[in-house]
Amino acid sequence: MPTGELRKHETALLWSIRGGIVAVLCTPLVVTTSTVYPFVVGKALYSRAIIEVVVGLWALLLLTKPQFRPPRSWLLALLAAGLAWSLVASLFGVSFQRSMWSDYQRMAGWIDALHWFAFIVVVVSVFRNVEAMRTVLNLHLGVGLAVALSAVLLALARAFELPLPMPEREVRRIGGLLGNSNYLGAYCVGNALIALGFLTSSLVDWRKRERAMADAGKRQRQGRQPALAALGLRWTFWLLTTLLSLWALAASGSFTSVASLGFAFLILAGAGVWLAKTSIGRRAAIVALAVAATAGAVSIGVTTHFVATLPTDVDSMASYRAYREDTPAGGYVSNAQRLATVQRVEAIEAGLVGLAARPWLGWGPENFIVVWGRAVDREAADLEIHDSAHSKIIDEGAGKGVLGVVVYLAPWAFAFFLLARKVGRARTDAIADDGDTAFLVFVAAALGAIFAQSQTLFDSAALTLQQLLLFAFVVHAAPAVLAQPARLPWRLPFSLRLPLAIGCVALAGFGLATNRTIHAAASQVIGVGEPGRPAAHFERAIGLFEPLAFEPRMLLFRNLANKWDALRISDGAEARRLLLVAKHEGERALAAEPENWVLHHVLAHLYETVMKTEPEYAPLARHHRARGTALAPLVMHRS
Repeated sequence: MPTGELRKHETALLWSIRGGIVAVLCTPLVVTTSTVYPFVVGKALYSRAIIEVVVGLWALLLLTKPQFRPPRSWLLALLAAGLAWSLVASLFGVSFQRSMWSDYQRMAGWIDALHWFAFIVVVVSVFRNVEAMRTVLNLHLGVGLAVALSAVLLALARAFELPLPMPEREVRRIGGLLGNSNYLGAYCVGNALIALGFLTSSLVDWRKRERAMADAGKRQRQGRQPALAALGLRWTFWLLTTLLSLWALAASGSFTSVASLGFAFLILAGAGVWLAKTSIGRRAAIVALAVAATAGAVSIGVTTHFVATLPTDVDSMASYRAYREDTPAGGYVSNAQRLATVQRVEAIEAGLVGLAARPWLGWGPENFIVVWGRAVDREAADLEIHDSAHSKIIDEGAGKGVLGVVVYLAPWAFAFFLLARKVGRARTDAIADDGDTAFLVFVAAALGAIFAQSQTLFDSAALTLQQLLLFAFVVHAAPAVLAQPARLPWRLPFSLRLPLAIGCVALAGFGLATNRTIHAAASQVIGVGEPGRPAAHFERAIGLFEPLAFEPRMLLFRNLANKWDALRISDGAEARRLLLVAKHEGERALAAEPENWVLHHVLAHLYETVMKTEPEYAPLARHHRARGTALAPLVMHRS
């Protein structure tokens, strides 16, 4: 509905909601150095808080303007089905708490998924057509340009040995504002393809208009300069976004992101062959397809070579990795090597074993660490612990069972189907807009790249945001290709809308308070690992938000084990108080995650250290050692 038909307070609500959505687009820029995992925690809490405000305002708008309810869409229905099944799998998993909240390192879980589902519902409700969604995608590209520029500046600062303005986890590969080079690479690939889509679409439309004017004899220069100037600004923005995104991709050294870009070009080349209307166009598309296929073959060959030359023992692998990272192409080589190392392969195999053991409901989302401990073999167990399969399909199968894989793949498959049908109809429609068709092809390529990259990564706020924005575009871009679901009683009477709106506002307020508490807890955790912290500090870090207390508890157990002898001598009373806190928190942690073998192994190490001076803890040490070994029989103890 046009804004002009709204009353003043309704207009204010609508633009506040849209402004909040724009604020969510800025999520990739958020880094909270005051919290643990600054590149993860801040983005999650920021996006959740803004989404909660937006949902509350949207509920108020629906009181008087129910036409801003979500459009009927099979794609939204499939996303809702995935969210619902995730909740079912969480209820029957090995740790409901971890499935709900995950941990500080990931900040995923069902609660996070619920926020992102609410986000896409509100987006498609208040941006109700393709043009509006194109505006949203352009705003998203503006944020992407800032992310890419910051990464490029970091790369230049590193090249010229200048001080870096933010913490960097990687030694030679740039993670930028996303903190992880693979995240940065994947995010930049998506942005480059979207920007290229806009640029190609605009150029195709401009050339078509120019030809039409020339054919009609209306080629007049008067009045065309301002339009060309505006076009030039847009073209410059899209081209700059593309180039800086590709530069940031190169700085990230992400082999998997380059591979996902190659997959996207395969989609583009295939679409070019399909859509080419002239022999020259078909030949050009075939050449592009051949180039993309060649690049893919070379990538596979390079990966296979490094797999074949990998050493098998830990020390040699560390030396090999350090050597490769010192070479000019070391970032890509080491990334390719890590992708194909025995740990990654074994993690995937462990996920398949977990799926076979619990095929219907899985082990619960975010509980892959339990699966890994049970299924991994000794070679991989000696190298690295994995709390994720680094493959979205495998994670979904292990966490949610076979149906979890189905409901995960269904929205992707349906989105590609909608795009293919829409492009196919444009191919046979004489009056179809070539620019719009070109943009749809690039959207399909961007989604293809995101899907391909997700098979080597786990979820992150920036990548989830990018994916859902493209899904929202598809909801409006291809609404009439397939019959929409039967009309539900969306237009509820005011007597029902009012309590629903009040409930949404109340939930938003509760969510904001919860986010504030989580932020305080995450800020407290950052100091837990420092020496000399009293027991009260650990208790605050754990007690502020217990569902995410895994990290501070692990720090408590490990620090106390490592410093027990020194602490017992310097302050015996405080040492015993810390030990009592650790015992209490160990029991609470295992009550929430009874099959988490990591907890048992760390507690076993703690009590094995303590029992040398406090013999009464020997039975606890034996219990946790036996239980941990039963849950993860081949995993080496990592203190």
